[in-house]
Amino acid sequence: MQGQYKLVGQAEALGDNCYLLTPDQESSFGAIWSEEKIDLRFDFRLNAQVSLGDNKGGADGITFAFQQQSNSSGGAGGGLGISGVQPSIIFEMDTYQNELLDDPKDDHIALFKHGDLKHQSSNALGIPQNALSGGDNIDNGEFYELDIEWLADAQRFKIIFNCGEEESLPLIYEGDLIKEIFNNDSEVFWGFTAATGGKSNEQKVCFNTLIFDQQETQHTICAGGQVTLHATEGSSYLWTNSASLSANNIANPIASPDTNTIYEVFIENGCTQYKQSFEVFVTDKIIEYDLGNDTTVCISSNLIIGYALINATYQWSTGDTDPFLSPLNSGTYSVTLNLDETCKTEDKISVRLIEEPKIDIGRDTLVCEQSLPFLISNNEDKGNFIWNTGAITSNLEITKPGLYALSMSNICGEASGEIKIEIENCRNVYIPNIINLNNLENNAFTIFSDDDIFSIKILNIYDRWGNLIFQNKNFKPNELSSGWNLSLHSSEPQTGVFVYNAAVIFKDGKEESLSGNLTVIK
Repeated sequence: MQGQYKLVGQAEALGDNCYLLTPDQESSFGAIWSEEKIDLRFDFRLNAQVSLGDNKGGADGITFAFQQQSNSSGGAGGGLGISGVQPSIIFEMDTYQNELLDDPKDDHIALFKHGDLKHQSSNALGIPQNALSGGDNIDNGEFYELDIEWLADAQRFKIIFNCGEEESLPLIYEGDLIKEIFNNDSEVFWGFTAATGGKSNEQKVCFNTLIFDQQETQHTICAGGQVTLHATEGSSYLWTNSASLSANNIANPIASPDTNTIYEVFIENGCTQYKQSFEVFVTDKIIEYDLGNDTTVCISSNLIIGYALINATYQWSTGDTDPFLSPLNSGTYSVTLNLDETCKTEDKISVRLIEEPKIDIGRDTLVCEQSLPFLISNNEDKGNFIWNTGAITSNLEITKPGLYALSMSNICGEASGEIKIEIENCRNVYIPNIINLNNLENNAFTIFSDDDIFSIKILNIYDRWGNLIFQNKNFKPNELSSGWNLSLHSSEPQTGVFVYNAAVIFKDGKEESLSGNLTVIK
C-alpha cells in the first residue's frame, strides 16, 4: 500500500501497512497523505490503529484530516503537523496540555476546521472529550482502534476512538463538508499527521481497511444468467432477497434472479454499520452456462473445464480468454461470459488435482541409537497409508532396527516402498587413564575413537593445582602428535595425577563434554 501515499517529514514505512509518524525525539514532524485526491461525493471509510508512544510525559499527538492545501503539509510542535492548513477538517488525538490552545488536562480528542486547533476558537467543532472515558493516558504503548466514516448522502462525518473497547463517545460533524468546509470543491487529500516539540513520543499508525472507491452497483444479465455482487469490506454481512443469492452472509455472493431485483446488504466493520444497494436487471435474452459441480481428479487426466457458446466472449480468473481452460493447480476457477454489452453470466468451479501416489522414504540407513526415535518421512502426505507395523500415518517413528515397508493409495492408484534400518552406538570413545614415560609407544595422551568422533573441539590438561599446562583445539582423534606429549610439552616431565577435559563433536553433529583423571608414571 505504500505507493498510494506520500510520506512527509520524518514519516517512514514500517511494513504490514504500518507507518512511523514521529520518532521519539524533540521537534520532529511526520505525515502520511494520500497520493491523489479523493471525491467527497462518495462514501469514505477507514479502520486503523494508532499508537501515541509509551512516554506518559511526552508529546504531542496525532491528527486525521481532510484538506485541500497539498500533500506535503505540516510542521512540528503543538500544531500537530496540521496547524494553519486550510481549508480542512481535523480530528485530533492530543496527549499534551498546551495552555495556549486551551487544552484540557487529560489526554483528549476533538474536531476542528481550517488548521485552527484552539479549543475556544470559532473553528472548534464542539467541545473536547477525554480520549478514554476514565481520563487515562493514551501514550502508554498501546494501539487504539480508530473508525473514521464519511457518508456522502447522509452528510455525516463520524469518528470513534478506541473502537470496541473503552471507547469514547463518537465525534460527529453533521453538515455538507463539500459546501461548508471545502468551498464547493469535493476533491480532498486525506491523511495522518503527528508532531513533537519540547517533549516527544514515538507515534505510529497502521491501516486495517480503507474504502473510498465507488462500487459498481448496477448489473445487467440475461435470463438464466448470474453475476457476482461485490460489497465493500466488513466483518459481517446480511443480504436481503437472499433466495436468489448463493449465500446471504458473505461479501461476494452470486446473484441469479429471474426478474429485475434490488439487493441490500447490511455491513458491520469495526464499530460502524452501513448499508449498500445493488440492482440487477434481467433481459429477455436467454443464456445458460454451467461449469458443473466441484470436482477432484487425477493430474494425469488432463482435465478441461468450460465450453463454447456462439458469439460469447470469455474472461477467466486466470486471465485466459479462451472458452476452455486446463487447470494446472488446485483452486477455484471462475469465468465471466459476455454475449453483448448487456448480457453476461458468471460461474465458478472448485478443482482439486491429485497426483498419482509416490513413495519416497529414502535409502537403507544406519542410525545412531543416540538419535532415536528416528523419523521415516514420506514426501507425500495425502492419501491412504499402511505400514507393515500397522501404522496408518505418512511418517513413522522407529526405535529398533528392521525392514519397514509403506503402502499408499489414492483415487489415482497405488505405490509401495521399503527401507532397512540398522542401529549402532555412535559414542564409542577410548580415553587412556595412564601414561608410562618409559614406554615410547605410550608416552602421549589423546582421545581415541573409530569413526564415531568427527573432531576434538578442545582438549585441556591441568596439573594437581589447577594450572592449565596443555591445550589444543580442532584436531582429529587418534592423532598422538596433536595430543599431550610430555617429552615435547614439558622440559622436566612430571609424574602424578592430572585432570583433563575435552569437548568432542560426534559424526551425527552432537557435541559432548568429556573429563577425567590421568596418571603419569615412569
